[in-house]
Amino acid sequence: MTPWDALTTRTGAIAAKLKTLQPPLLVVKVDGEPVYITAWPTPEDLEAHARFPGMPRLALERRIAEALDKLARLYPSPRQSVEVCGQWPGHPPRLERVAVAHRPARAPPRPAVSPSEALRQ
Repeated sequence: MTPWDALTTRTGAIAAKLKTLQPPLLVVKVDGEPVYITAWPTPEDLEAHARFPGMPRLALERRIAEALDKLARLYPSPRQSVEVCGQWPGHPPRLERVAVAHRPARAPPRPAVSPSEALRQ
């Protein structure tokens, strides 16, 4: 399972935490580097959006899933981790981790010859 898959399965929990925290910015980091920063709507903003004629009703879970899907196509193989963070303005800005998924650790490669056999040769 990739870090993207792990985060996508938790979009409901991520949306609930973002709804509670209400950060003005959403930041997604891949291997510690910010790759996606966007203004993050409040539930009230989404309701106001839906009141305009012809505009779809957007759900936070759907917006998160769409963003993660787009980023998974741009960065398919993160080396270490993917983080979803909320950010508030300030100097320095406050950045709070909402969710993180790490790449599964790989077992170290096994030597072709055991160390004791290598010493005998």
